[in-house]
Amino acid sequence: MKGIIGLSYNLGLLLCRAVYLQVLFVIYCLRGGVVLGLFPSLYGMFKVINQLINGDISTYQDMKVAYKEAYREEFKASNSVGYILLGLVAFLSFDLAISKRFIQQPIIHGALLLLMIMTIGTILYSFPVLIRYNLTIKQVITQSFLMFISNIVEAVAIVISFLLMPIIFAFSPILIILVGLPALVFIVLFFSKQGIIKTEARFDNYENG
Repeated sequence: MKGIIGLSYNLGLLLCRAVYLQVLFVIYCLRGGVVLGLFPSLYGMFKVINQLINGDISTYQDMKVAYKEAYREEFKASNSVGYILLGLVAFLSFDLAISKRFIQQPIIHGALLLLMIMTIGTILYSFPVLIRYNLTIKQVITQSFLMFISNIVEAVAIVISFLLMPIIFAFSPILIILVGLPALVFIVLFFSKQGIIKTEARFDNYENG
């Protein structure tokens, strides 16, 4: 019985934290007028979830303070990284539409698709890299790309998890509104962090070997 009670408590705590993170995301996103608040608020969620995983914070007050600090400390960097990569996705999407409708060359279309995949992969690693390292904007994007191509398995795991989420949320659609974004961020952070740690270990072995 203790096991069931403990499991129920932990699940309830997890859901409450996720809902609270969702609320904080909306508040700080609106605080930046959405356009300037979207990516700093998203970065804040990544940072707080990472701290929760590491056991650095535990209370709701800790989460609130950590979210506020993360939002402020990387406001410019998160916006820069976010909009550069978003702009690249928009540009490639436009090129793909033009290629499909007018150019209709398989080689060109395939190259554009490959670039899109690499860009999306870079996006998956961008905020985890920004959290872990003290880098310039250019270095964050470059390092995120290198992390992606070095850890394709983890990127595939993220995509598969995303595809499975609608099946899980189908049992309780309200969870999409309450905890949808924190769930997505957790998935990205969990797998990308594994990839980053593996890459660091390979680099250390190379240096020591």
